[in-house]
Amino acid sequence: MLKFALFCVLSYYFHAKGWNNQRLCVTLHYENPPSLSTMLKCAGRFCFYEYMSIRIPFVKTYFTPQELVQLLKARGMKIADEEKARHYISHIGYYRLSAYMHPLLSMPKEQHIFKQGATFDKVMCYIASTRSYGCCYSIFGVITNIYSNIKNKKLKKHIAQSFGLQVAPFESWLTIIAVTRNSCCHHARIWNRTFSIRATLPIRMSRPWISLPTDPLKVYFDLCIIKYFLDVISPNNDMLGKMQNLFTAFPEIDKAALGFPIGWEKEPLWQ
Repeated sequence: MLKFALFCVLSYYFHAKGWNNQRLCVTLHYENPPSLSTMLKCAGRFCFYEYMSIRIPFVKTYFTPQELVQLLKARGMKIADEEKARHYISHIGYYRLSAYMHPLLSMPKEQHIFKQGATFDKVMCYIASTRSYGCCYSIFGVITNIYSNIKNKKLKKHIAQSFGLQVAPFESWLTIIAVTRNSCCHHARIWNRTFSIRATLPIRMSRPWISLPTDPLKVYFDLCIIKYFLDVISPNNDMLGKMQNLFTAFPEIDKAALGFPIGWEKEPLWQ
């Protein structure tokens, strides 16, 4: 029934469009129409070609890097070194930089007016801090793929248990770290990003963890996972000290935007 209905719709559509190609007509007017999958593929191709034949005008005005510098200034951003700003816009790209400018916009953000005190130096500070966070993730490069490809279920369970976790959350946490690590390697924005993959939480835990309400889609949760793993691998690690050094080096970074709750330093995990 579905096949017949689709056949009728396609026939009507092609007729309305005036597509009287002989091969097409022969194909669609068999007493026994083609298979449903063939008809769907046919419909997809024709709809795609029809869509691509429609020219959509590009309405946005092109601005040179120098013009973009002046545009930012007109919107309220302070730029101490215009030549440096032009250089970064040329080499990094205005589109990528705009993601780091977004937190500096006043409400409503659709008006594209910057807050008091917004500077181009702050934008570059956000980018620099994102690249620095990437050092925390480098040791987890390919571990996810190695673990996922283990076929022996007992071995996978044994590895997960050595970290005090079940297989599902262990593999989930490795995946989350790998995704964040890749974002850092490609210089993507992570400091105030909301990730799309939600971690699988353990049924029970035998090691120190966090207790404060925490958004699992923020980078703070990723850092907690890394700290948890490092405490197993290297109990006397200096991750907390390195993070505090980063916060000192980049005081403009809003820790709340990264998902850090108030009092996070007192959590059992960070003691």
